Amino acid sequence: MTVPPTSFFALMHDVLAVGPERFCDDLRQLGVDGVTIAASYHASRDLLPRPGGPRLIDLPPGALYFPPDVALYPARTPPWAPAPYDLDDVFDRLRAACTERGMRLTAWTVFGFNERLGRLDTDLVQRTAFGDPLTSDLCPANPVTRAYYRALAADVANHAPDVLLAESLHFQPARLTRRFLDLGAAAKLALSLCFCEHCTEAASDAGADATAASSWARGAIEAAYAGDASDGPVRIPLDEVAGFAGGAVAAYLAVRAATVASLAASVSDALAGTDVALCFMDQAAAEPGLLGSGTVEDVLRYGVDIAGIAAVCGAYQMLGYAPEAQEVASDVSDYQAALGGAADLRVALRPAVPDNADVGNLAAKLRAAIDGGAAGIDFYNYSLVDAGALRRVRDALVELR
Repeated sequence: MTVPPTSFFALMHDVLAVGPERFCDDLRQLGVDGVTIAASYHASRDLLPRPGGPRLIDLPPGALYFPPDVALYPARTPPWAPAPYDLDDVFDRLRAACTERGMRLTAWTVFGFNERLGRLDTDLVQRTAFGDPLTSDLCPANPVTRAYYRALAADVANHAPDVLLAESLHFQPARLTRRFLDLGAAAKLALSLCFCEHCTEAASDAGADATAASSWARGAIEAAYAGDASDGPVRIPLDEVAGFAGGAVAAYLAVRAATVASLAASVSDALAGTDVALCFMDQAAAEPGLLGSGTVEDVLRYGVDIAGIAAVCGAYQMLGYAPEAQEVASDVSDYQAALGGAADLRVALRPAVPDNADVGNLAAKLRAAIDGGAAGIDFYNYSLVDAGALRRVRDALVELR
């Protein structure tokens, strides 16, 4: 079987720890021919299960992992890189190492999930129907945020990756650290919607009734707070959504999709004149489903219209996060149908828990992705999985080749 190009997602810390050359050689030993490296990333606290270094990592919010060109960015969105990445351009050294080995380099770039900028200027973030700021998530409709995204894309492109992989270049559901009540599907959808001034203005300009949509969202949230959500459906069919607030909610979702598509086009335009391709990634499969019957319909919650994105991006990354190969195959088929051949599809697989425990399972998922026409396979995440998961990747690739 012919295996398409592969890569491993990874954090820049692993590159720094052993050096770019050794890092690339280690991936080659696994049979992987590319690197998808975190050029910008959000806050997280993660276990590092392999020996030879720290066993836990605490990543800061809104960090760049290369020395930024500050002049590119709007004054309200100053970039920041933690030491030693503010001075040591590990990114450029990794580019050189990949070039020497004929390896493809993808710059994994987190755009909207940025707690640092969100707390620095709450006028840039998404807001609930009650006006509450979601300080971890910048709003895709905000013109300052959009200018920041263009600047970030241009800054990353200066390091000449082959691909810029855009994460969170869309709306985000409310990130809740703790809750002690059953929200229900309607309230979760309501908390996925941004009603900042820019979103409501965009809706009004498009003829959508933002006031009716906001009123529905407040009612759905209040009903959950009152304890009336426990008997609701787990997922809401799209035809049911079409009836919410006399169609106002569906119209609001359509405006959000147009906002995200135009944002992707703007970021793509920022890469014009470079040799850097843009790949868009949604995060629907990383969370429990909410809308429709499958992942492809659920992306609407994030303001994503796959066909609209395919019109402006040459590639699309889906998350094949599922325990069984048939589920991956089904999602690949659905995404391919939605893309309509207008963009290449890459599939990300997790070679460790909660998705995978043995080589046969991983190999079956690889076959499903390849049989479905995937243009590339990416494994998540080199920095966070144990040695057993790395061996599974190596052995599954050997089995297929």
